[in-house]
Amino acid sequence: TTWLVTLPPPPLTRKMQIPETGDQHEAAPPNKGAAVAFANRAQAFLAAGKPRNALKSARRATDANPAYVKAHHREMKALEALSRTEEAAQIRKEISTYTRLRPVMCEALALVAAGWIDWHRAKMIYLATRFGQAADELVAQNWQRIEVRASIVPFQGGQGLMLSVVEGSSATRRIDTLDFYMIDTRNGEMADAPPNGHASEQALKHAPHVIGKIIFELEDWGLKTVAVMCGQGLTQHVALIEAKLKEGSVASLGEEFGIRPIEGLVVYPACSTAASEDNGTPPPAFDFSEGAMAAAAARLGLAP
Repeated sequence: TTWLVTLPPPPLTRKMQIPETGDQHEAAPPNKGAAVAFANRAQAFLAAGKPRNALKSARRATDANPAYVKAHHREMKALEALSRTEEAAQIRKEISTYTRLRPVMCEALALVAAGWIDWHRAKMIYLATRFGQAADELVAQNWQRIEVRASIVPFQGGQGLMLSVVEGSSATRRIDTLDFYMIDTRNGEMADAPPNGHASEQALKHAPHVIGKIIFELEDWGLKTVAVMCGQGLTQHVALIEAKLKEGSVASLGEEFGIRPIEGLVVYPACSTAASEDNGTPPPAFDFSEGAMAAAAARLGLAP
């Protein structure tokens, strides 16, 4: 129909291959214009007493842009009109989950937690976009020497690697959750266990490669990493992380997916983690450990 011709063209899809399995995944970026149009049509169908048509339009809206909450409301109302109360209640629960988590969690993770996107779409589209926008901002703010901070956190029953960055001496010069990787789909209960969290064997297998990958991606923006802080789940594995970064992963993953060896980094453990603080140990006012002082000097350009 003429109405459909006015919809914005669909964005190009992105593809990703999983190195370990060779599996191919494809995902499309969100299309806010299409989502608004389909959600409005769903509302018109509801007003006209056509809930089945409304449900189809609402679901096309949520698929076009999963973060468009109004489209999920339209889907819920259509299900209620069709007396599909259990399904409507599930949508209400998902809306509640997303709206509760979004203020304290990046959009990609909140969408995954609500069940509105899968992990592959989160990684290929939402987290990739967030990383690019953040890196552009770091360049615009003239960040010079970066410290990557890596922590294992529980997420969706598994272990995720949360990567944040800081620069200089000011705590305000930081970006939390610059990127996030699911590195173990199980063992979530270990991630924040006392005293400082515990990385699973699977998580430790992948964490060094992912940290190295982030370092090289930052390098593509002209951003130099000088230090790596091993946070929750990794505080006891500093030597392993440092050794694996120096070794690289080209030998195991090949030239296309592997990372080159990285030398000259200050790799040190965090003095406090969410797990230790939850266990009643308050963080120190300042970390005077040898590693932390060396990292601070590297960030300030004072390292030899």
